Amino acid sequence: MDYFPRYQTQTLAIEVGCGQHHFNGRNLLQCLREKSSAELLKVVETIKSNYIKDRQLYFPDGPIPDLDFRPVIDSNRTYALFKRNPLEMFENGKHSDKFFEA
Repeated sequence: MDYFPRYQTQTLAIEVGCGQHHFNGRNLLQCLREKSSAELLKVVETIKSNYIKDRQLYFPDGPIPDLDFRPVIDSNRTYALFKRNPLEMFENGKHSDKFFEA
């Protein structure tokens, strides 16, 4: 199951540098998993500055229902992206699979 509607996922994927052929939520998260910590921080800032409004992800065609953005901070003080995988984005300095589980 995709995390976002297709159009919205493409918009976000392109914005965060994952737009080559990642057109569903699962592939988008896989692309994010492959980024370095520094790249992920830039992605988070992009999402926070361009897509967050009233603690929800907003896209040109409106909010995504029931996908609330909450700035959960893990032990590395890296912001969580999505509540749906209520995260630690990293565990012991490594990318955490928990964050990317469906």
